Amino acid sequence: MPNNFLTHYGNITPSPLTGLASNTAGSLYNGIMTNATSHYLRQNLSLLQLKNTNTHQNDDEMHRTLGQSPAYGSKQQYAQEDSNEPILDRDGTKYIQGVNSTFLYYGQAIDFSILPAVNEIGTMQATPTASTTKKVEWLMDYAATHPNTAIRFHASDMILHGSSDVAYLVLPKARSRMAGYFYLSNKPAPPPIKPTPKVIGAVHVECKTIRNVVASVAEGETAAMFHNCQRAIPMCIALKEMDHPQPLTPMETDNATTLGFITSNIRQKKSKSWDMRCNWLRDWEQQKQFHFYW
Repeated sequence: MPNNFLTHYGNITPSPLTGLASNTAGSLYNGIMTNATSHYLRQNLSLLQLKNTNTHQNDDEMHRTLGQSPAYGSKQQYAQEDSNEPILDRDGTKYIQGVNSTFLYYGQAIDFSILPAVNEIGTMQATPTASTTKKVEWLMDYAATHPNTAIRFHASDMILHGSSDVAYLVLPKARSRMAGYFYLSNKPAPPPIKPTPKVIGAVHVECKTIRNVVASVAEGETAAMFHNCQRAIPMCIALKEMDHPQPLTPMETDNATTLGFITSNIRQKKSKSWDMRCNWLRDWEQQKQFHFYW
């Protein structure tokens, strides 16, 4: 365990904000802006004392390494059994938590593709095992293999758009993962015309665990849409205060059942938490704040 790492991350906080801000390069050309980090990733991988930087495996090899080979084509998927591995000691736990906080910061700022891995490791970081360490090493190998990630922004009408999704029952203890992708694009046609925005570099990405167990994909999609719409509201307010008026915020879902519940085209008995989210979304749609589409 690198002692300098434990000293640096003894209070389990990410690297200082200046570490990324001072190393973020932005270039503007012909209405296109590209943001990238130049030194943050290399500095932190060096601090973490990563030994192998060119050993990134493919997904099948990774699953075999972690003992989680998916059963493709199977009619029934089985839950993974609880691990009997011993929990890491205090230093090992701090190392896992420090690595995860470092990459959470980097993932939120530049490389959104690592957020699902960071989210999964985060569910285990309180009681990490040797399997958690393998996942952390996989994450660092991936980051070292793809060190030149950048976000590209194009000139647009500065209208906020969002896409919402959920990964059902992919986390321990039957939890699901929600995701939201927010970006600025051109002004959409008024409802009921379906928006067809040009997807540009994200201004914000959500990737979180749904804390309660959801009983169906539709319930999970509704929970994700509820969370993402709450995140969209302060962004819309900020844009308006910067003199970028916002129409109904377009929010995309890939679940027709969820859209039916929100627009009151489908009715059925629901749990109270699900019913609360549905009615919240309906109210905001009726107030002409959001345009939900599938």
